[in-house]
Amino acid sequence: MSIVPNGRGECSVCGKDKITYECKGCANDFCYKHLSEHRQIFIEQLVEVDSNRDQCRTIVIQRRDDLPNHLVMQQISKWEIDAIKRIKQTAEDCRNIFMEQATACFNEIEIKLNKLNNDIIVTREENEFNEIVLEALRTKLNKIVEELATAPNVTIRQDSSTFINKIYIISSTGAEISVLAQARTPASAVSYNSKYVQNAVTIAGGNGQGRGLNQLILPEGVFVDEDNSVYVADSGNHRILKWQYGDKNGQVVAGGNGKGNRNDQLDGPICVVVDKKSNSLIISDLGNRRVVRWPRIPNSTGQTIISDIKCSSLAIDSIGQLYAANWKKHEVRRWKIGDKDGILVAGGNGQGNSLNQLDCPSHIFVDSDNSVYISDYSNHRIVKWLKGGREGIIIAGQKGLGSSLAHLSHPQGIAIDQFDQIYIADCDNHRVVRLSKGDTQGTIIAGGKGQGDQPQQLNTPIGIALDRQGHLYVVDSENHRVQKYQLTTN
Repeated sequence: MSIVPNGRGECSVCGKDKITYECKGCANDFCYKHLSEHRQIFIEQLVEVDSNRDQCRTIVIQRRDDLPNHLVMQQISKWEIDAIKRIKQTAEDCRNIFMEQATACFNEIEIKLNKLNNDIIVTREENEFNEIVLEALRTKLNKIVEELATAPNVTIRQDSSTFINKIYIISSTGAEISVLAQARTPASAVSYNSKYVQNAVTIAGGNGQGRGLNQLILPEGVFVDEDNSVYVADSGNHRILKWQYGDKNGQVVAGGNGKGNRNDQLDGPICVVVDKKSNSLIISDLGNRRVVRWPRIPNSTGQTIISDIKCSSLAIDSIGQLYAANWKKHEVRRWKIGDKDGILVAGGNGQGNSLNQLDCPSHIFVDSDNSVYISDYSNHRIVKWLKGGREGIIIAGQKGLGSSLAHLSHPQGIAIDQFDQIYIADCDNHRVVRLSKGDTQGTIIAGGKGQGDQPQQLNTPIGIALDRQGHLYVVDSENHRVQKYQLTTN
């Protein structure tokens, strides 16, 4: 504080005529007594500023030392784990496809060798020892040897495009100061009219009907999470199982305490979806006529969020609203947290086949526009209800019940890819068909080889789902398994 004697004047505090001193900081005049007080106040405030500076410096040091635990560092670590997991998954998918293709190649060669062996046996039995026959056999063998030399005729192609999406560290000025990466769907993996390997891989169940953790009984619903964990509504075992990628056994994440209506029990669950906002599973507990929310934490129990409903299917839109298909009331409603009755979005005009009616809606899918796609089970059709629409638009099964590609027979699960192509579990035709916008008939992309339990066959497909890579998952209900159909690489 700079002070200068001012001569006699009026003190700005006491107002008396005394020798005063001007404070250059505030430009006020003070007598000596009040000048000392003014100085003391200044000193105290300076000490306070210095103390706050020390506290701020302590916080700076603490936060700098704690940077390894910063939220951004946690996000980067999560990205690293997810990216490695997805890379490993892609490698494993390629291994499975290679094994399938290579095995088929060698099996074909073995069939040719067996046929050649039969030809040799016949030649010996008929005593046809002449050069023409011998040369023919030798030629066949040489062709097999040449084929074997290049077998398996399978190669790998690495796409030149980036395998992973880029994420950025953004500075406080908004500038991108570092470029990292985050795993994503390879751009080359999914394309319009992608084809699938017809011999599916069993990723859940497939060990006969049973109650073991590697078994299922009449599963119905499937949900594939972002990390490709697969949740299965194991209806006959009254439980929800989670299969992480590559696991031989599932993990019980809801129910599993016998058939019942307690909060820790389920009765014939047929659908499960993941609600990321609440980190919970939403389950259609059909036998108990309720929809329950089950937290994704150990030792949790369910909470009823919708009562007295024959819910056949569930879906969640982009803002977290829940949609439920009511099998008995032939309608679909949208529910928000705390809703008592929900809002009608499709049907609700009694059982029937008019465009404003449904007949036992079995499965639903909600797209980014909040349009609702519905498997109109007993009408053997798929209808699309636009947001706010008063009637549906038939987009598949216009010709009703049948087995041709223009017909459906009790359709069940629905999925839609990024090209707005619709995938339908054509249940009683034991196949999955796909239609693009404007198509009048579907294309078989899975099954369709007759009812059976071989890798290329299905027996009553119900739930279906697509993962982020575009691979198709099908609940092969009466084979008590979930099948994964790999995208082909061409």
